[in-house]
Amino acid sequence: MAIIKCPECNHEVSNLAPQCPFCGVPIAGNVVPCPDCGKILLKQEHACPNCGCELTPPEPPTQKGKKDTYYKYPSPKRTRSGSGGGSWIIWIIALLLVLALSVFAYLYVTTTLRQRAMQEAYQALNGNDNLDDFNSFLSKYPDSPYKEAVTQTRDSLQLELDEWQRIRYSSNKNNYTEYLTRFPQSRNTAICKARIDSLEWIEALSECTDASLSQYAAAHAEGKYVEQANLIKASLFKNRPSQDERNAVKALVNKYLTTYTANSRGSLLPLITNQNYAEQVAAEMAEQHQKATVKTIELASSVNISKTASETPYYYIAKFKVRQQQDGNIENKTQYYDINAVVTSDMHFLHIRKVPGKAPYVPKPETAVEEEPTEVATVPAVVQE
Repeated sequence: MAIIKCPECNHEVSNLAPQCPFCGVPIAGNVVPCPDCGKILLKQEHACPNCGCELTPPEPPTQKGKKDTYYKYPSPKRTRSGSGGGSWIIWIIALLLVLALSVFAYLYVTTTLRQRAMQEAYQALNGNDNLDDFNSFLSKYPDSPYKEAVTQTRDSLQLELDEWQRIRYSSNKNNYTEYLTRFPQSRNTAICKARIDSLEWIEALSECTDASLSQYAAAHAEGKYVEQANLIKASLFKNRPSQDERNAVKALVNKYLTTYTANSRGSLLPLITNQNYAEQVAAEMAEQHQKATVKTIELASSVNISKTASETPYYYIAKFKVRQQQDGNIENKTQYYDINAVVTSDMHFLHIRKVPGKAPYVPKPETAVEEEPTEVATVPAVVQE
């Protein structure tokens, strides 16, 4: 009997022991020493794990009449010790390292791609005025370093949009001027300039004087109506409307005054050529009737009628003063207004400018007093492009 080391668990055991009491591997008749290094090995080993010496496999037992089969000893679960016992730990560590590297690579790639996509989306917002794109960016990248800048731009665009919705149908040119001052890079810049051009043209046409037309032409050298302004300016005082034309314009003015007194929207709309503008004039009429009941609105002066040009398109300019009698909780029951109206050749109002005025001047007997000039407050007109 000799004491050897178990080839599996490396504990000392008798070479005659049927099996290792520590790991259960068969010992007696199942172990051989390595011919090179002397390490005790199992017979089924083909090579010494210590020195690499190749071993001659034992002759497998055979049974007569049956195929030769190798006898395989059971392989109980065991832990190798010594130089070959920790190989499985190395494999596990290697597997964990590969897994960790894979996870790191995945996170790095996805983070890099997300950062690149975020930068491209942010660059796409430069010069963009679509609020949906800004809201989409903030929703998709809530923790972006560009969040504050994008939010500020989004809020500015929202403010600009709200302001535009407020003034987009305004007839006050000052609204568009203030809008351009606040938002010089707005996409509505061209529309604002066109509205200002049209409103100032209507004002010049309502006055229809050399000074008003010259002022328009100087302020709008590239304006839409500058050629027409120069044409009308050259024809001033050269064209006189006929008596029939005067009567037609006066009849249109009387229809307007009757309709305004009756607060009849249905009768007012056909008198104005532009229906969008007609709707606003009707709304202003209804609002004034709501504030104070308008009893009558009648002429307080003659209707001064002039003709702008002899060639089409030509317009008639009707200037007159009206007296408005009204009821309600107001101090002055009688109001006077100066009206400048632009009438088309087919006898429809193109524009009606109604501004507060003074009562007609009546000089005292035997006293020569010059009438003081009337201060006219601008009431915005409405021009629809």
